[in-house]
Amino acid sequence: GGCGGRPQEGKPAVVRTVSHDVLQWMSRLLASGPDLVVAFMPDVPDEAGASPLRSPLDGVPPPMLAAIASTPVAVSTRYGHTESSAMMLRCKLRDQIVIPQVRSPFSAKAGRTGATLDDNGWVFVVRGATALARAVQLEVPL
Repeated sequence: GGCGGRPQEGKPAVVRTVSHDVLQWMSRLLASGPDLVVAFMPDVPDEAGASPLRSPLDGVPPPMLAAIASTPVAVSTRYGHTESSAMMLRCKLRDQIVIPQVRSPFSAKAGRTGATLDDNGWVFVVRGATALARAVQLEVPL
């Protein structure tokens, strides 16, 4: 990845998980930013029951937002998009959608079909922090 070089053909990829505060420090030492950012269920209330963030970017330092401006961001959700919310997402983001929402094989319910709520049950990928902010502002289709 960007935090350790590109994987070479036939070699395993290097995966590092860091929070944005550590990534900000690492970006001073490295030439490039991350190859992929993941936002796990930004649509879910926190442990204290507070409302979900209307933007998962709340609290992320501006230099980090600049570092992921064109980086693919995988977003896991606990709900599947309705047909109308999927269309709204396509209209709002157009070419910023890298992968439309699909059922995740890593979900809490192992991708079981027919589930309406499932932690990390669905995933989609958008390009950059701006697309991420727009994507999570869609209404939750319950």
